[in-house]
Amino acid sequence: MKKVLTALFTLCLFGMAFAQQPGSSSSKTSTSTQGLFKTDVDNYYDLAGWDSVKPENFLGFLGYDTSARGINFGLAHQFKNLFVGYYFGGALDEYTVTSSKTTAGGSTTSVKSKETSALATAPCGTFDTGLLFGFGNMAIKAAIYYDVTRDEISEQTNPDVINNNQKYVITPEVDFAMKSKLKDWDAVYSGNLAFEFNLDETYSEVGGVKNFTDNSKYILYLGAGMGLEKSDKKLTHNIAASMLNKIYIFPSDISATSDKVTSQKGKAGYELYLTPSYELTYPASKNLTFKFGVTMPLNLEYKSSEESYETDGTKSYPATVVSDFDLYSQTNLRAALVYQWKPNFALNAGIGINAPKFALNNKTTVVKNTTSGDVESETSALSFTISNAAASCSWSSGFTFTPAKGIVIDASYEILANIFGSDFKTDFNEGSGTSIWNNLNKAIVHNIAVEVSVKL
Repeated sequence: MKKVLTALFTLCLFGMAFAQQPGSSSSKTSTSTQGLFKTDVDNYYDLAGWDSVKPENFLGFLGYDTSARGINFGLAHQFKNLFVGYYFGGALDEYTVTSSKTTAGGSTTSVKSKETSALATAPCGTFDTGLLFGFGNMAIKAAIYYDVTRDEISEQTNPDVINNNQKYVITPEVDFAMKSKLKDWDAVYSGNLAFEFNLDETYSEVGGVKNFTDNSKYILYLGAGMGLEKSDKKLTHNIAASMLNKIYIFPSDISATSDKVTSQKGKAGYELYLTPSYELTYPASKNLTFKFGVTMPLNLEYKSSEESYETDGTKSYPATVVSDFDLYSQTNLRAALVYQWKPNFALNAGIGINAPKFALNNKTTVVKNTTSGDVESETSALSFTISNAAASCSWSSGFTFTPAKGIVIDASYEILANIFGSDFKTDFNEGSGTSIWNNLNKAIVHNIAVEVSVKL
């Protein structure tokens, strides 16, 4: 045990991390048990869980949410020694492409344009998709996340006019994991590399003269992680340690007016997320299983604004340069259960509690002469905050129904969330003549979100 803890501690010290994924498959059971219980829908696209699915022919699932305009879809197949899983979640772009030509007085003007749909609400297209390949004790996943808020392009000839107004995020990612034994523990080691293109540009060109504003940023994700699992009599223990490194990169050229380009220097950003966690599984009986989990993240953020500008060879300086260092933590506690009421019907429920948030902030503000860049004053402020307002409680519940072998209807049915709200007290109405019917409606009548999976 001492060697195991030493390995985890060393892992944290050297910044190995399993970065937060752009997106991943999530079952309704996972949602209604606070992420503690998993199904094949979770595991087939998971670097550590893919080899537990074992479809004889294939696994497929489908869910759709009209309010979010999003589809949740996945397929998996075992090709002899190679397991392949595919996932798509979200909605494609909504846009209109038009083109026109106008001829008058022997001169022709053509216009081509692409506009986001007037019916779309921001974001007008969000999805993540990817492939997982599992073989032996290893798995590799290649995924991409896409989120567009606006994508408007127009081109005109005679006179020549170009307009480009875009704001979207594209994040390609590659993940890797390998399993092995560490004494009595099953170990999983994972690595991650991702790069986020967070583009926010407004560009125009009239007669060859350029004007633009670029508020984009780029984020490099690096890391690795480790998880351990051990079963001891009736209990199963899961220990994990992870760290996420985010390195911000900002463009040098940030604007242009009539071909005069303005560049910046000094803007920077870095984030570090350390997340140790522990889960305990306890099968109380043949039909009833409990799970408990605790996560104790420690997050660090550093951001600094621009230190100088340069336009057409002339330097200038912002009136203030602000540097922020933040260190904060908020412990999360979770508990959930699954009760197999009938062989083909199970109930599940969960509760999640976020403890008060602890935050340390050091803010430095430097006042400069905007012409010379000389420092006129510097202020540094250190603050420590305990935020009880950040504490919260959430309830969740659902069920699974298996009408035939290999077919599972997985549903979230939020009775507990409506009865208890965000605390341990019921939210029933009292004292009115209609309260009994209102309370009955509150306790029973709720929307059901359903996902159907088939494994053959």
